[in-house]
Amino acid sequence: MIRKVAVAALAAAFALGTTPGFACTGISKTDDGAAIRGRTFEFGFPMQSKVIVIPAGKEFSGMLPDGGKGLAYTTRYAIVGANALGLPVILDGINDQGLSVGPFYFPGVASYTPLTTENASHAIAPHEFGLWVLANFATVDEVREGVKSIVVVPTPAPWLGSA
Repeated sequence: MIRKVAVAALAAAFALGTTPGFACTGISKTDDGAAIRGRTFEFGFPMQSKVIVIPAGKEFSGMLPDGGKGLAYTTRYAIVGANALGLPVILDGINDQGLSVGPFYFPGVASYTPLTTENASHAIAPHEFGLWVLANFATVDEVREGVKSIVVVPTPAPWLGSA
């Protein structure tokens, strides 16, 4: 009996230990308070990230779960960052005001505001949040105020490993 349990536990550990994960590790500051940003991409498949530049004045709109368009906005600031899979999403980036982002991805774990007809016009997808922040704000205080005017809705990102 003990042998069967040990074999089953070992088999489960091997299976789980070799399954590709969808994760990242991030560092945001040191013990002395210095601001340092770093990140790994441990998605279990090639992200095919490239550096993209998005100029000020470019128009975007949020992606809704039903494929419709949500919040429409025009970038106030120029952005440079790393994308994924050729898409105009920012995995890590900085704008011309010095504000930087490095959003993490939690499919199946994070919860979002349900989409309604009332909130659709100010809704964005989770994977669009970093781009929206860099496009519109120069400081963290501005972001804190700005997030009060949007909702992040559960729009799937199948290209990043969600259903």
